[in-house]
Amino acid sequence: MYKKGLFDAEFDEVTPLAIHTFPKFSIHTTFPVKKFEDLKGKKLAIFSRVAGDVVKSYGATPISVPLPRTYQAVQKGLVDGVLTVWTAFFPFKLQEVVKNHFEVNSGGATSTVVANPKSLAGLGPEAKRILAAHSGEGFSRSLGKFWDGVWLGSKKAIGKMPGQVMVELSPAQAKLGAELTKSAIEAWKSRTAGGAQTIEAFLAQYNAVK
Repeated sequence: MYKKGLFDAEFDEVTPLAIHTFPKFSIHTTFPVKKFEDLKGKKLAIFSRVAGDVVKSYGATPISVPLPRTYQAVQKGLVDGVLTVWTAFFPFKLQEVVKNHFEVNSGGATSTVVANPKSLAGLGPEAKRILAAHSGEGFSRSLGKFWDGVWLGSKKAIGKMPGQVMVELSPAQAKLGAELTKSAIEAWKSRTAGGAQTIEAFLAQYNAVK
């Protein structure tokens, strides 16, 4: 089971069984992108405030669009592309409307598997033992590996399709991207109580187990 620590306040009413991060987000557009300057003035669909800050740091304009409506938003010209993860492509058929892919590491999204504490308390001893044995860090790592596989498989499959253009960042562009997104990190720190301490604590835990 989850061990108490950094995010205790997030789990006052639920019991977490697994916490994992989806693979990195990158930029997928209707127009060619070879460098960050190509994004200036373009409209990109985003799904969170943090993603909006990242897009703004690249010089583009973030437009909040629910993921299920992204296809139509691109198709109708309401946005010029989307900041998302490769795992979203096949479920939402995004490869049909965005064919240029700028492989910048733009963060990602987290996911949590939780249970109702009252329901857990009502389980028998054997059920509790099995659940405890198959939750926590092991379950979290297996979920991460699963989604990594889906991410890579989706990217490879779409890369082989006609008309799809993949652009990997040069070392110079990767360094520039890291510099640009510092503003998004600082924005999150400034509006989040204990933001700086949270990031420091998270990195300490991450470096201890990676």
